[in-house]
Amino acid sequence: MVVKRVVILITLFIILSVFPACEGAGTEQVSWVDATFTFTFLNGTHLRMHLILDVHNLTVYGMIYGADEIRESYDSEGGAFRSRIFDLSMDILNRVFENCEISLDIPKEDPSTLTAPRDNDPFNPPVRFLMDGNLTLSREFFGTDIEMIDDFIDGLLDIGSRIRYDFSFLAPAHWNITYIFRFPNNLSISEVGKGEVSIDGKEVSWCIENWKEGKEEWEEGYLKIEKTNPTFTSTEEALRANLSFDLSSIDYTLLNVSLEIYSLDLSNIVSLPDFVEGVKVLPSDGIRLLQSAGSISDDDLEQVFKEKWSMLVSDLRLALNKNLSLSMDLDPDTMINCSSPYNSSHMDQYPPVVLSGNDTLIYFLGNYSTRSLMGILYSGGRINLNEKILNLSGLRYPFEARVILPYGEIIRWNNSEELNVTILKEDARSYGEERIERRVDIEIKSIDLDLLSLFTGRSRVISGIDVRDNLMIYRIDSSKILDLPSWIELDKMVSDLIRLSLEEEMSGERMDEFIGLRKNLSRELVSSLAGHDEVRIFFDEGAFRESLEWDGRVDGMDDTNPIVISFFSSITRGTGFSLSLLPPTFKVMNESFNCASIPNENVTYRFIFPKGVDVTFKDSLGIAREGELEDGRKYIEIAFVKDGNLLSTTIYYSMKLPSLMVLKVFLPLIIMTVIIIFIVSLIIFMRKRYRMRPRKPAIEEFSKEETDDLGQER
Repeated sequence: MVVKRVVILITLFIILSVFPACEGAGTEQVSWVDATFTFTFLNGTHLRMHLILDVHNLTVYGMIYGADEIRESYDSEGGAFRSRIFDLSMDILNRVFENCEISLDIPKEDPSTLTAPRDNDPFNPPVRFLMDGNLTLSREFFGTDIEMIDDFIDGLLDIGSRIRYDFSFLAPAHWNITYIFRFPNNLSISEVGKGEVSIDGKEVSWCIENWKEGKEEWEEGYLKIEKTNPTFTSTEEALRANLSFDLSSIDYTLLNVSLEIYSLDLSNIVSLPDFVEGVKVLPSDGIRLLQSAGSISDDDLEQVFKEKWSMLVSDLRLALNKNLSLSMDLDPDTMINCSSPYNSSHMDQYPPVVLSGNDTLIYFLGNYSTRSLMGILYSGGRINLNEKILNLSGLRYPFEARVILPYGEIIRWNNSEELNVTILKEDARSYGEERIERRVDIEIKSIDLDLLSLFTGRSRVISGIDVRDNLMIYRIDSSKILDLPSWIELDKMVSDLIRLSLEEEMSGERMDEFIGLRKNLSRELVSSLAGHDEVRIFFDEGAFRESLEWDGRVDGMDDTNPIVISFFSSITRGTGFSLSLLPPTFKVMNESFNCASIPNENVTYRFIFPKGVDVTFKDSLGIAREGELEDGRKYIEIAFVKDGNLLSTTIYYSMKLPSLMVLKVFLPLIIMTVIIIFIVSLIIFMRKRYRMRPRKPAIEEFSKEETDDLGQER
C-alpha cells in the first residue's frame, strides 16, 4: 500500500513538473502537441494549409487532459477540445504570419485515434486532430508598402524573378512543430536557409522540437522560389518600329511612326524591394505592373522612352535623308488606360507599350514630291520601289513598313524581306503616241504703199505681217521635258502632268531648254517666211502661263487642254499691185510663201487676211483650203500631218482690197501730194506777193572822207 502511494506521488510529481498548474490558478497553460503544418504554394502569395496535431496533453478550461482522458470524455467535451485546438493553432499562425489573411476550418478528429484503450501511459498514443485552411501573405509579411502584392509577386515570378520568403517559425512550450512547404510543378526552390529539402526538390521543412522546454522557441528560416517555366524568359530587349507612308491625300505623305516596346531593360531605374531578385529585362506587362506598383518613377520611365524614340527618329532621318519633326506621344491605351494591363499568371509582351508620332512630308522619294509621284502614277507611269531609293535597313530596330496609295493599294515589307516592287495604277489611261499640234498664224496686219518705189518707176505695197508660231502640246515623250531616274518609268507626259511638273519644280531647267530649242526652230521658220535671217523672235510668256492654269486634280489628269508655247514676230513683205479705174479695183498681186511639213509634227499654216479683203489663191500641191473666222476675216489654211511624207508647197494669193482700205493705202500719198501742192502753192504765192511790193529809193553811202568834205563845203 505504501509502495502504491509512492508510485502515485512520483507520477503526480512528474506531471506537475512537466505540466505546470492549471489556468484557474493563474499559471501557464500546459499542452503537449506534436504538430505538422504543411503549406502548399498555390501561387506566390496564396498557400493551402493542412495541419496535423497529435495531442498528448491538452489544457482546457484549466483542466489538463491526457490523451486517454480526451478519448474517454470526447463524447461530452469534443467541442471544447476542438475549439481549444483551433485557438492554439490560430495563435501560432497569427504570430508566424503576422498581419496575413488566415482562414482555418474547424478541427476534425481522426476517429482511429479515439479508439485506443487506456494503458499505463496516459499521454500515448496521442489523439490526432486535422485542419485545413488557406493563407494569403500580406505586404507586411514582405515588409513593403506595395498594395497589390498578390499581382506583384505572381507577376514577377512569371517573368523569371526569384522571390525570397523570410520566416520566423514558432514552437510554443511543450510543442514539437514541423513546418513543411510544398511546391506545385510550376514552382521550384532556388535557395533555402536552414531548412531541409526533399530529394525531389519539391518540399522544404523546418522542424522545431520544444516539448521539453517550458518556454516558446523561435527559429529563423528563408526560402527563395522561382517559376519553373515562366511566361517571359528573354534577356534581350525587343522593340519594333511600325512605319506607314500614307499617300492617300495625294498632296503630301503622312508619315506615321510607332515604336512598339515588347520588352525593355529597366534595371537602371527600377526600385525593387529586397525580397525580389533577377529582374532586368521586363516585358510590356511587367512594365505596366511595376509602374502600377510604384516601383518605376513615371519621369524615369518617360526619359527611357524618349531615349528609345530619339534613336529611332535619328535612324529615320539618316535613312530618309529628311529633317523629320517627330514628337513622341505615349499611347495611354497601352499604359495607364490599358484595358488589360497585365495578367499576373501570364506575363507576356502584349499589348506592347506604344510610342507614336507623325510628320508631314512634301517630298517622299528623293527630291520628288508626293504630288509629282502621284501624277506620274495617275498618268500611266510606274515607280520601281526598291531599297536603293527607300532603304530602311539602317534602322536599329526591326520594322514593319507600308506604303498606302490613294487608290487603295498597300505595299508592305519588313526588315527580313527585301523591298522590290513596281507600283502602278492598273486602270490608269495609257497613251500610245505623242500629240503635238503646231499652228503658224500669218496675219496680214497692214498694207501700205511703198512710196520710195514710186521714184524708181515701180509700183509696190508693203505688207506688215505678224507671225505667231503656236506649239500646242497635248502629250509628249517624257524625255523631252524631264530627266527621270531609272526607278521611274514614264513614256508620255500629258499636258496636265507638265503643269504639275512645273508646279512641283520637276522640269524647270528642262522646260527652259525645250522652250529655247523651240525658239530656234521658230526663228528658222519665220526666217524662211520672211526670206531673210534678220528676224526677231519673242516668247509669249503670258500665253504660256495662261495655258498652265488647271483645276489641280492629280487624280483626274488628262490631255484635254494643251500646253501652249507661242512665239511671235513681225515681218514685212513687198509685192506689186494693180490699180484699175474702170471698174475701180486695187489688187495686191501674187504674194507667195513657201510652206513645208515638219518631221514628227502636225503643222498647220494659216494665212489670215484683213476683214473685207477678197482673196484668190492657189498652191502647188492643191492642199490649201479657205475658211472664215468668227469675226468675218477670211483665212487660207494648209495642213501637214506628221505621219505623211515630208512635203513643201508654195502658196500664191492675191488680195482685192475694199474701197476704204484702198483709201487707207493711198492716204499717205494723197497727204504727201496735198502737202507738196500746199508747199509749192505757198512758195508761188510768196513770190508773187514779193514782186507786187513798191520799190524803195536807193540809199547812197558815203565814205568818211566824202562826209568830211561835204561838211566843209557847208
